[in-house]
Amino acid sequence: YGARGASIASVISELSVLCIQLLYIVQLKKELQLSDIFSGTHKYLCCSIVMFVIVRVLRMVIPNNYFGIVVIIVLAIVLYFALLYALDDKIVKDVLIYRFLLVMKKVIPSRKKNGD
Repeated sequence: YGARGASIASVISELSVLCIQLLYIVQLKKELQLSDIFSGTHKYLCCSIVMFVIVRVLRMVIPNNYFGIVVIIVLAIVLYFALLYALDDKIVKDVLIYRFLLVMKKVIPSRKKNGD
């Protein structure tokens, strides 16, 4: 089966480890509810599905070479985060605001008082 078999086996083994860890945390430790873990994932799932569909369409339009792959990857990243921003995702907005403030701090240096 080659590389495909190895990749499928890796995904299955990681999923089994994830399931065992979730069961341990939820059932034995009683520290976390399973509903708490998956409560905010609907936004990410929707954005991932939209990104997947658009990337599949782009693969038919953009040529299949190194430049085309880079263009598709960049467009997919921009699309994913733009969709999350449009869906009012708190993490994305916090990161963007933080980065904006860092850039503005470099662009507009603070004034130092000279001996006042």
